[in-house]
Amino acid sequence: MDPVIRRADVIGEWSRAPLAILGWLRDGTLLLATSDQDPQDLDWEQGKATPYQKQFSDCPELVQAIDRAYQGERRVETVRLHDSYWDVRLWPMFRGDSLGGVVGILTEATSRITAQRTNQTIQILSAIRYRLARSDSVDDFLGSCCRVIEQFHAGVWIGVADRDEPKTLRIITGTSDETHWFASLNLSWDVARKNGRHPPAEAVRTGRVQIEQDVLSFSEGKAWINSAIPWPSLLAIPLQGNGTLTGVLVIHGDARNTYEAEMARLWEQVAREITEGIELLRVQEERARISRERQGAYQQYQQLLNTIFDIVVVHRGGRVVEINPAGVKLFAAGTAEHLIGTHVLALIDPADRERMKEVLAESSHVETLREFRVLSLEGQAIDVEGLTVSVVHDGTPARLSHWRDISERKRSEHFIRQQKTSLEYAQQVSQSGSIDVDLADGTSEWSPNALAILGIAPEMQPKPFVEAVTSVIAEPDRAEFLRFFEHITAHGKEHHCEVGLKSDDTSNFRCIYLHGIPQLAQHTRVGRVFIVVQDISRHRNAERLLKAKLAATWRLARVAEWTYELDKQVIVFHGDQKSFLGFESPITSITYDQFMGSIREADREEVRRAVARTFRHGSDGEVVYEEQFHEGVRLLLYTRWVPERGEDGKMVRFRGLSLDISRVRDVQGRKERKEQIHVTGLPERDMAYDRLYYLATRAVRLALPFSVIGIRIREYREIKRQMANDALYLQTHHEIAKDIYSLVSNVDTFARLDPGCFIVILSVSASLQDGDRVNGIVSARWQEALEQTDPAVATPIEVKSVVLHCPQDSPDWEALLELLHQQLGRDVQGASAMDQPRGHKK
Repeated sequence: MDPVIRRADVIGEWSRAPLAILGWLRDGTLLLATSDQDPQDLDWEQGKATPYQKQFSDCPELVQAIDRAYQGERRVETVRLHDSYWDVRLWPMFRGDSLGGVVGILTEATSRITAQRTNQTIQILSAIRYRLARSDSVDDFLGSCCRVIEQFHAGVWIGVADRDEPKTLRIITGTSDETHWFASLNLSWDVARKNGRHPPAEAVRTGRVQIEQDVLSFSEGKAWINSAIPWPSLLAIPLQGNGTLTGVLVIHGDARNTYEAEMARLWEQVAREITEGIELLRVQEERARISRERQGAYQQYQQLLNTIFDIVVVHRGGRVVEINPAGVKLFAAGTAEHLIGTHVLALIDPADRERMKEVLAESSHVETLREFRVLSLEGQAIDVEGLTVSVVHDGTPARLSHWRDISERKRSEHFIRQQKTSLEYAQQVSQSGSIDVDLADGTSEWSPNALAILGIAPEMQPKPFVEAVTSVIAEPDRAEFLRFFEHITAHGKEHHCEVGLKSDDTSNFRCIYLHGIPQLAQHTRVGRVFIVVQDISRHRNAERLLKAKLAATWRLARVAEWTYELDKQVIVFHGDQKSFLGFESPITSITYDQFMGSIREADREEVRRAVARTFRHGSDGEVVYEEQFHEGVRLLLYTRWVPERGEDGKMVRFRGLSLDISRVRDVQGRKERKEQIHVTGLPERDMAYDRLYYLATRAVRLALPFSVIGIRIREYREIKRQMANDALYLQTHHEIAKDIYSLVSNVDTFARLDPGCFIVILSVSASLQDGDRVNGIVSARWQEALEQTDPAVATPIEVKSVVLHCPQDSPDWEALLELLHQQLGRDVQGASAMDQPRGHKK
């Protein structure tokens, strides 16, 4: 990769709305610092020669990344700085073969980190539920949970609080190589024991989350944990369910990781899911034991029936004959007698009764676990899951239904679905999508918005990711996309690129931003890649349009941009000189003495005094002078400059603009020669074209229609010949414009398109009365003007008007304009030199 950064690279990165751009010189001092925020808010010493090691001393990751950039390596890191997360991109800057400094772009990434954490929590919860459904024991389930969390945090273990006399904290870990540090711990949760004074034990005893940033600095730290463990901080979350503490989930991290309240809340959700899994497995084991021993252990069954947290209902012939206290509490009944004798279907929600009727009927086989809703006596619907088995109760066959309240789990599932829906809505609003690529088999999981943005054909969606995306990318950008994906899979680091999509419509350019995040397996191999797709076509098209308009403006104004380096005393010209001089000049820089020699002798002293005032007072300078350029071209220029200062506060250069005002001199000369310069006083066609383009674009994007009224004055040339009065001609234009703006509502622009052809642009839809009113104003004013010249020879004025609506008649402004000309027709006499006021060129 080429270590030399180009200016286009910096501008391209800056266009993605960075919050800060920093630059350091070769000696490590700050060169520049720009930000969308106040530099005081970011605590950056702008303009001071402060080494970056001191400037970012509280962020060693950023200092290390800058060190690597000074070694000629481009760096992309995510660091925590000033209580926020930042994406940092660093480029080495070379001057010739030597390193001149480093430029960095810092982008605020807290929202992305929060979204990643939430997504990570959802993945962990999903994996835990998957392992729960396939686990036979609590230890097997807890080991599986550790292996799931190890994919994101290597330092994790679960301590199961045994209730025996030693009160040991039994350690359960995953299978990674790092777990041997935790598996050998001999811990207790009894404060009276030496190995029971540590944060995990405190979490078990108090039932509160414990956070420790440096366990080795803990008063008893070295007595319970190996100092060789590379994760000095931890988060201990108690596993508490139904009022009972079953253990603790411990997450270790490095010293730079801060466990914010949001992160702790997410881990508490994981802990609740693990606790629920422990309870579910224990209940399943208990239910299996009851099923095996139900024939000879009725007394134990009765005791269990009264203490179990789930609902147990024994029914015969469809009627309740026995219900445990948990069921009495769930159904909000005073005693069990209030429910005995009730039809069991009456306890079930009416929407589920028909489906559950067959399940509750007499049968000799065990039904599968089902989810449904029951109704309390207060009318509250409660989600439960359960099964129904055949038993012998009091020597008579009956049915036993075991139901478990899953309302909390349903609420959690509903919350997760809401989060997924919110993510989809967020992607739609931000015009982004996501793709999850499995590198093992090449398959991809596409979000609906990603398919809509890329336009992947249905037959291409099952194919490998690279093949599917390449099919819609423009030919020149395919190599860039392949390099982007290969960089992620080869280096295991985040990467991004911009590509264009294939399109037959050259005016509607589609630009797509791709950002890839690798998911490492065992910290070495990239197993999956998560790719974010965003449509940035509107931003890129707007940038291109703005640059084109800026270039056109500079060409129209004939402005030259230059800088004067004070140490070298050299003036350097920037940009295209052809639009300024009228031809390409081979001279791009001149010395100050050469510059003074090219100025007209009468103007040199004034230029010297203006430059001296800037040196003396540090103020902006301006002067008017005549200068001779290459090939003998002489221009009268108005020049203005602004001094720029270095880090030491001294002026280092002048940055200025020179405006060609030679035309102004010609106009002033004609005025001195008493030559008349006539103008119509109306905007010309260029302004009308600009307004039509703007309103047509607005009508298409925002559904805000507008209208145009075209006016054609027949025999316009003959009317002007009869008038033969320039002052009256201009006054008539003024009165027409004044009447139209006064008498017609919502007029945006009144301009002249051609001799005798005028246009009125309304910002809303016009009515036929508006067209008639405009027609009447134009006819009356011109007729009145002709009668003032010579009433005897004044001919009747013939005016034709047309009303067109956008987007009904056409959403395209050029097509709308062409339709206007077609309906108005052309003046049969055509245009001549008399159609323009004297002093103007068409």
